[in-house]
Amino acid sequence: MNATLWITNRCNLRCKYCYEGEKLNSSVIQPQTIEASIDFLRDKIDYSNELTHIRIHGGEPLLYFDLLTYIVNAYKKTFGDKVDFEITTNATLLTPHIASYLLKEMAHIGISIDGASESHNKNRVSFNGEGTYDIVTEKIKLFPDLHNKISARMTITPDTVSSLTKNVQHLVELGFTIVEPVPDVFISSWSKETAHILHMEYVNLAKYQSELGDSVKIYGIDAARHKVKNSPCNGGITSFHIDSNGDIYPCMLSVGNKEYCLGTVYKPGEYNYSLLQEFAAWDKEMMEKCSGCSRYHYCDATRCKLINYMYTGDKNTPIPMMCAMTNIQYDTCAHFLQFSHVQE
Repeated sequence: MNATLWITNRCNLRCKYCYEGEKLNSSVIQPQTIEASIDFLRDKIDYSNELTHIRIHGGEPLLYFDLLTYIVNAYKKTFGDKVDFEITTNATLLTPHIASYLLKEMAHIGISIDGASESHNKNRVSFNGEGTYDIVTEKIKLFPDLHNKISARMTITPDTVSSLTKNVQHLVELGFTIVEPVPDVFISSWSKETAHILHMEYVNLAKYQSELGDSVKIYGIDAARHKVKNSPCNGGITSFHIDSNGDIYPCMLSVGNKEYCLGTVYKPGEYNYSLLQEFAAWDKEMMEKCSGCSRYHYCDATRCKLINYMYTGDKNTPIPMMCAMTNIQYDTCAHFLQFSHVQE
């Protein structure tokens, strides 16, 4: 069971690619909503046997550190050792006390950092437009070391893609042992040229990963090797996104869009199962535009039809870069296995 609690969509930065920046409301979760979310999730699981994984999300969640600690304490009081937590933060608000607390209470800490200063500062900027690389790299020194509990969460855009390999290498040099490069597939400015550059950069990363061995993990390099066939979407069934006002959504990108709201934690008896049934019916429809593709049953575009609909206006029309990434990761994995064999 997974649930993401949105503390707020407020942030102290103005990153140029952030989807949260487009939302007009600036709500903050309240203690009564946190308590209601516990009641809602408790009814959804057999918590005597099942681990509940809670993602603490924003906006920037550290803007409301008191509410973060309230969430942790309240959930641990109910679920005991059957709950764990993770957080993604821009790191700019870290203090020695907060860093120590996160290391103690979080199973995973994601730091949003896009590589070296030139790439990071193109998009991850403050209210006045200034880059934030210097403050982020200074703040992460508050962690004794960037061990396996802490990862670098790196967003790739068309204007930074040509520096992907250099940026990953830079993050490793900073001490990160887990790097998560994530192409923003929803940006419309991707082209065939930048998609090709992305492909070649991933091949370069496959070689770099093979040289690093097990000391560092670069996500996505051998993803295709572990990918299993798509299962039906579990959003709203075993995975929930709970907005700061208590509204429930099936996935991250649908949060705030009332058309896809499944209900509220305050009225669990009015949960919209008919909407879930509609999503389930979508899963069963074949995507003719993707018919014949060898990766059809492994692609996010053929599984995440709600996202297709939100971004293309047609649930059976894939987002081009989502499709491209499936093929890039498949080829990257093949190169990684070849490079690894050579290393042996």
